Amino acid sequence: MVVQCEICSIRIEKLPSKLRRHNFCGVECRETWQRTSGYSSGSNNATWRGGTYTYRGPNWDRQRVLALQRDKHTCQGCGSTKRLQVHHIVPFVTFDTYRRANELKNLKTLCCSCHKKEEWKYWRANPQLVLLYPDTRRIHKCRKCGIDYLAGGARSLDCDNCARGKRRSKHQP
Repeated sequence: MVVQCEICSIRIEKLPSKLRRHNFCGVECRETWQRTSGYSSGSNNATWRGGTYTYRGPNWDRQRVLALQRDKHTCQGCGSTKRLQVHHIVPFVTFDTYRRANELKNLKTLCCSCHKKEEWKYWRANPQLVLLYPDTRRIHKCRKCGIDYLAGGARSLDCDNCARGKRRSKHQP
């Protein structure tokens, strides 16, 4: 079946099983559509945390392309070449300037799955920074010790230390 690329209107041939709602001639057109369509921005994005501030500075597009090129359009976690994203190793929101946040040494190419894993690892290791991204669904109050913690899931009731049976110094007599 012959269809048109959503971005450049080039006619492309696809098997009926490969037809999608939006069809593209290649990765560049698909990525252009992803950046400009808003299909995964705001509340449509699986990692949405509320708010409207998504601007990454005037150099973001260029730095993103440089990171993808440096990493040879390959996920640095699993080696995949599909559904790639550029990840801020230290979150953008923690920097004073976009220039420092978008330095190549702070950027890493990851697939969607590895990106989510890296984000979770960072927030678990730095729970004090969670308040920069207020998401009340993920910040729970431990039923045993009463501290706020980054929940591992919707059914999480206890912080990691209480769940493992470890006692914090404030609990000890």
